[in-house]
Amino acid sequence: MVKVRTATPGTASAMEFKVWGGVQNSGYFLYPNRGGGTDFVAAPVKVNQIELVGNIAPGWKLIQPLSVSVEIDEEGQYLLVDEMFSIFGEGASLASAQRDLVISLIEYYTLISEYEDAPSQQLLGMLRKYLRPTPAFYG
Repeated sequence: MVKVRTATPGTASAMEFKVWGGVQNSGYFLYPNRGGGTDFVAAPVKVNQIELVGNIAPGWKLIQPLSVSVEIDEEGQYLLVDEMFSIFGEGASLASAQRDLVISLIEYYTLISEYEDAPSQQLLGMLRKYLRPTPAFYG
């Protein structure tokens, strides 16, 4: 086991730690220490990369491949993480985690498209390079 202390005590979640340099590719995932405090415990996981592309849901299409890491924790739970947009999905199977990721990605697109401020429009522009609603979405 490896212990890591948070940069700002009490403010970070396990997901924020997942993207820290060196940790993701080390085969470890950080979980809150059940003993309390601000320590996190690293537990080994299986990590693979997959790419999603094409029709991902009725009315939605990924127009270019989106790289997603697939992690399986010690309890067999799947975590899919899209590091481009910091979106994740989780589930008891690969298929359920993928469905959760797709739902989260579509919700993110929908949410960002409602805002007209410059930062949101910039994010939407980046997202549109990957994800697009199809004519079926507009019905």
